[in-house]
Amino acid sequence: LADQTNEKINSLMSSRSAEVMSAEETKFFNDITSGVGNVEKTLPLEIINQVFDELTYAHPLLDIINFQDMGLRTKAITSDGIYNGGTAVWGTFAGDIQGKLNQNFGEHDFSQNKLTAFTVIPKDALDYSYDWLKTFIILQLSESIAVALEAALVNGDGN
Repeated sequence: LADQTNEKINSLMSSRSAEVMSAEETKFFNDITSGVGNVEKTLPLEIINQVFDELTYAHPLLDIINFQDMGLRTKAITSDGIYNGGTAVWGTFAGDIQGKLNQNFGEHDFSQNKLTAFTVIPKDALDYSYDWLKTFIILQLSESIAVALEAALVNGDGN
């Protein structure tokens, strides 16, 4: 398994263009490789975005679904005015306003769930370059998230 992981990391690294790490990424890797205690750090946004890019690249089912980042949305206000009768009415320029829409307003609650994962970085891995560590983290997280998403999509109830 370790050989397969190294093979996948090396393959991914060779296919990537040379990217310059952001200041946040460099700080993150400096912090985790400093050798001071057990470091728990939140991944920089750039790495999280790359995790999701890898999800859709490596998992065709997830690419078909076309996930969109909607932020945190918990409810939506809806109206059925155009479907429940009433339309716009043409009239003369100086005529009365007509065409009352029969609208019913509703509120729909979207309960929020979250899918979480974290990765433990073995101390031996800290001997590798920041690029290698970044790729290792992206692969670990994208694979674990992909498996959970695919299982939910295939086995889920549609909610």
